[in-house]
Amino acid sequence: MFYPERCTVCGECLMRCPYLNYPEEKAKEEFSRLMKGEATPVTRECITCAACNMFCPEGANPFDLINDRQEAEDAFKPTEQALAMMNMASELPSEIIKGDPDKPFMNLCSVGDLLPGVIEGRLFEGLNLTKGGDYFCYIGWLHIGKPSMVRDNAQRFVDNLAKTGAREIICYHDDCYTMLTSKIKEFGIDLPFKPIHIVEYLRDYVRDHISEVTRLDMKVGYQQPCASRYTFEKDPIIDELFDLIGVTRVDRKYD
Repeated sequence: MFYPERCTVCGECLMRCPYLNYPEEKAKEEFSRLMKGEATPVTRECITCAACNMFCPEGANPFDLINDRQEAEDAFKPTEQALAMMNMASELPSEIIKGDPDKPFMNLCSVGDLLPGVIEGRLFEGLNLTKGGDYFCYIGWLHIGKPSMVRDNAQRFVDNLAKTGAREIICYHDDCYTMLTSKIKEFGIDLPFKPIHIVEYLRDYVRDHISEVTRLDMKVGYQQPCASRYTFEKDPIIDELFDLIGVTRVDRKYD
């Protein structure tokens, strides 16, 4: 949700954008046009990475305004392949895989089968799993320039997860965590369970088994998922996990 009362039209969002990188005056001018509902190249040139939500010093969520305008003007032109992928995600066969009744559920959304074997092993042993179209979060539609799809399907997504009766649900997919911690607040949806980001789950598991950890002693570059631009407050948890396993996150220009 864009918060116009917070926006000072400082231009930071479009100045720091790695793709548009407008000079200050042009950034201010084009964002003013966005706010007034006037035509601007921003709606065509924005690639929907949502990084400007992080850049905004006032927390106004400028990307959300850009995204809404993209849909209103039909300005963003996704490929047929991208549209087909989003439509397919909601039609995937749905499944609940029962595990230990005393362990939480983990929602795999529509991406659980993309990397076979990645959730096998002790870290995930006994978890109850949900996956398929009924548990698809729809956040990907932001990148198709159709934020209304997120809004229109949010309640259904929450209801389907709530039917599991779980008190806690681990979000394997970063997009699901964004829906359950950021977007539903904007939509005024009550949440009958606690969402846990997979990084938080991994940190807690490793911390509880620290005597069994073999430290890696390596440096890594970490690239945020685009949806993390809505939940960047969880970044310290990533560093806590890295510290536990002997990993240092190096500084990156576009971190």
